Amino acid sequence: MSSEAYSFWLVPEAPVERELGTLVRALAPVFGMPAFAPHATVQGDLDLAADDAEMLARELVAGESPLAWRAWGLQWTEHPFRTFFVAFDRADRFNALRERSAKLTGSREGLSPFPHLSLAYGNLPVREKIARSRPLAGAIEGRTIKFDRLAVALSGKDIPVDEWRVVATVRLGSDPWGLIPQARSVAGSDPGLHRSRRFRGAGVRQGGKSGSDPDAAGVRPPTARSSRARRPSGNARPAA
Repeated sequence: MSSEAYSFWLVPEAPVERELGTLVRALAPVFGMPAFAPHATVQGDLDLAADDAEMLARELVAGESPLAWRAWGLQWTEHPFRTFFVAFDRADRFNALRERSAKLTGSREGLSPFPHLSLAYGNLPVREKIARSRPLAGAIEGRTIKFDRLAVALSGKDIPVDEWRVVATVRLGSDPWGLIPQARSVAGSDPGLHRSRRFRGAGVRQGGKSGSDPDAAGVRPPTARSSRARRPSGNARPAA
């Protein structure tokens, strides 16, 4: 693999992106890892040149309208890039988008195994994850999150998180060839972002109450834990 790697990220619409970005930055020091831009990975760590990644991004979302998924809770695993994340009740069209990405790139490496939006990376004891999830649950569960852009991000397992950056975005539901180039860090804070009242200070105290792991029943990724005691009816089973 070259010294650069690129990923395809679905990005929430701007108000939600700002809101979740505030939460990600607040959780980062608690989990001991840098912040990053809120996103749902379609395929990551691709050994592509930047120009090729941008071209494929256009093709990937050609004809795609924005996606709206209902969040049903917070989950966590031991995987370094699926540490603490928003899980979705249904994620219509995600599998088709993922398969299309694999066909375009000629590789199944780096495909996200299921749709999720990470809020933190790093190691934290399960009891602490449970404590952090409790005050956030009400603001997350049942909420519909709309993804209206596909980002091409310089990111991968061998690139430090604080060096990740978005290099281009394609807006879903518009001319797919109207790629908007960008070059900004996705780890640092943007002075133009507004602090969200919804998430301000939620669940990021240095000390939290511990509790037993509810080990949510129902559908979740393998070995994942959840902030919910049960899944809602109609929950879609994540891709293997």
